[in-house]
Amino acid sequence: MRLGPILSGADEGLQVATLIRMRPLASVVIPAHNEASVIERCLTTMLANALPGEFDVVVVVNGSTDATAEVARRAAPDAIVEQIPEASKIAALRSGDKIAKTFPRVYVDADVEMDTASLRTLVAALDVPDARAASARMVVDTSASNRWSRAYFRVWEMTDYRRNAMIGSGVYSVNSEGHRRIADWPMLIADDLFVQESFALGERVVVDAEFSVLAPRTLRDQVRRMTRWRQGNNEFGVFRAANAGRFPEGPRDSGSSVRALVRRVARTPTRWADFAVYVGVYLAAGIAARNDGRSGRGTWRRDESTRDRSPER
Repeated sequence: MRLGPILSGADEGLQVATLIRMRPLASVVIPAHNEASVIERCLTTMLANALPGEFDVVVVVNGSTDATAEVARRAAPDAIVEQIPEASKIAALRSGDKIAKTFPRVYVDADVEMDTASLRTLVAALDVPDARAASARMVVDTSASNRWSRAYFRVWEMTDYRRNAMIGSGVYSVNSEGHRRIADWPMLIADDLFVQESFALGERVVVDAEFSVLAPRTLRDQVRRMTRWRQGNNEFGVFRAANAGRFPEGPRDSGSSVRALVRRVARTPTRWADFAVYVGVYLAAGIAARNDGRSGRGTWRRDESTRDRSPER
């Protein structure tokens, strides 16, 4: 489900409604593990035009060894900053849910940039009948990436995963009905895929707003990130097979359709060289994910290059 602009000059109305209700418009949960370099940007951008008390913000600092908590408290003095010892995003989501006060509930990665207007639009989208989960459009910022990483993302933009009602990958929200589907937060790497697959296409809303994430700088960084993604998909596949009854029936759209992507690329000769890069990354990540699985390492392969916005060296 795709929606056009929901808030056509309605920011003022939302502000008035918030003041009348005297309670937060929504809760925002932000898991953060060693995110001192990005958490201030995330919070200040998101809350720049927010009214006092408009959003109930909970930052869950999980297993961090840097100054994430201190930076978050300084950037958003009214936010609740909870610290837990376990370095786990799922543990952070569970902890945040226990603290958050209201619905809709928005889950935001700490390295995301989203402005206040987009957050309001995302919250308002869940008032639509049948809507259970929502996200804004993700914009991948490749300005600090080298040409090979940019080539990868030019093809990624053509995938079914990107074109369909993608929920997750940095920002997603649910209303109270939607939250009941995901509230147990199983211990999975791919929390975004779990959320997306918990809702049928007709229950997902992609709003006319956006958030941005920084692309990996190099192909090596992208392989590291993609390996984590492949590990998460493999793990979720096993979980889904064991818990088939909890997921909606109907057409599946998890990940890209290889045949559809090949057809699109075949019709676009300017993307043929880019496609070779894309396939190379996909295969390399698959090999790394299998090797990690066989060794039982479960390596944490976070791409640290996305935490640095200085020009690519």
